[in-house]
Amino acid sequence: MRSFTTVVVIIAFVAIVAKHSSVATHDSYNQELRRRLHGYNHDKDEQYNMFLRRVAQRLADDEDSDESFRAIMRKRGNSVTWDQIALDSVIGDTYCAGIGYNPSLSLSACQSTCLAMSSCTAIDFNPATGQCTFRQCPTHPPQHQGQSGWQVWATELNLRWVQIASDSVIGPNCEGIGYNPSLSLSSCQSTCMTMTYCTAVDFNPGTGQCTYRHCDSYPPNYQSQSGWQVWAIARETPTTTTTATTTATTTATTTATTTAATNWIKLARQGGLGVAACKLIKSVESQTVLQCQNLCGLTSGCNAIDINAAGHCTFRQCTVQNPTQDSNPQYNSYIMASLATPAHSSRVLEDDVFLGVLRAIVDARDDSEDDDRRHLSITSRCTEIVMGKDNYGGDMDATHPAQVHSPAACAALCEQYPDCTAWTFNIQSGKCWTKDKTTSLHASSDTFTGTCKKSSK
Repeated sequence: MRSFTTVVVIIAFVAIVAKHSSVATHDSYNQELRRRLHGYNHDKDEQYNMFLRRVAQRLADDEDSDESFRAIMRKRGNSVTWDQIALDSVIGDTYCAGIGYNPSLSLSACQSTCLAMSSCTAIDFNPATGQCTFRQCPTHPPQHQGQSGWQVWATELNLRWVQIASDSVIGPNCEGIGYNPSLSLSSCQSTCMTMTYCTAVDFNPGTGQCTYRHCDSYPPNYQSQSGWQVWAIARETPTTTTTATTTATTTATTTATTTAATNWIKLARQGGLGVAACKLIKSVESQTVLQCQNLCGLTSGCNAIDINAAGHCTFRQCTVQNPTQDSNPQYNSYIMASLATPAHSSRVLEDDVFLGVLRAIVDARDDSEDDDRRHLSITSRCTEIVMGKDNYGGDMDATHPAQVHSPAACAALCEQYPDCTAWTFNIQSGKCWTKDKTTSLHASSDTFTGTCKKSSK
């Protein structure tokens, strides 16, 4: 009997040990899974951070280059201010040339697509339908006419033609995008203006031959060719003064001077500054936003302005930071950066390149509509941006990629084409490849990519 009891005790002891061993093994397995998952997430975070650092380092390395990606961003995107010129109005073909149309875009996508075009300076936009008409206007602000439900937006940029060289052609230095054997100079230039990516022309005044070119930088490079002239589009602020001196063999010398030296911040909503905290100094008529800001800077005590679409500009002295606007919807308000708290002034790009890259990405996410995901909402069809990947193959035009200023602009460009289902943007060259199919997804540290739903025809 005693031996039987001993056997039972031994069996029970072995069972208990085995159970605890099983629990310990299961716990160890769970811990290993958690460790591996943590390591995987850590590796993904490290890859993400490494990618951003690589972008930042490249931007820092070529900071002094006018052809760098950051230079393109600075010239065509971050440095451009969009002004709402008028409500219930359109520019129409009466005042400015139409250079494109999209039936369904968000406001931000409409503006981004315009900036991706070389000669687009303004848009007619319908917020209810998403209709967007791209326009090339020679001056700012553009004239407009009444049209219920529409809005007029314009960039503070003027376009002018500058003769770069005589007895020369751009030739293979820039991509050729069209040709006409017999035009006047003005017709050659005006036709270029209506082409989405035309930035310069080779023109022969003796024969009327005109070659349209897309150049990544200004002024473009050129080479000797008897009888030809090189002309290029210069984008400049309304108060920019440009002097060009051209001889038979030398390039035009262009100098630009802008009197605005103060950082200005546009308040988010519409409304003037006719409030107790902002004392009226004086008003002036027929001013652009930039002219109004410049004059304020020369007026004692002025640190804020409000201005309407007609150019009625009011100088104000505000005694509080981030002043509250009144309810007048006809006015937009601007304050000097010194009046902004960090919540507002943080949108001014800092000198630190890495922080600038992060802020640009965060700002793009903030501007998208209903974006609670870890990608950027761009349009109704093109819904995401993926960093460090390339949708390989299926280029709609492999030899002539578009030159745009950002991944969002590349996505907006794809959205314009009914057959475009994907796109890839190279951060080093600023080139955008639209695609009607994809064969595979490759890792690529230099690219952003995304997919688009095929448009219903």
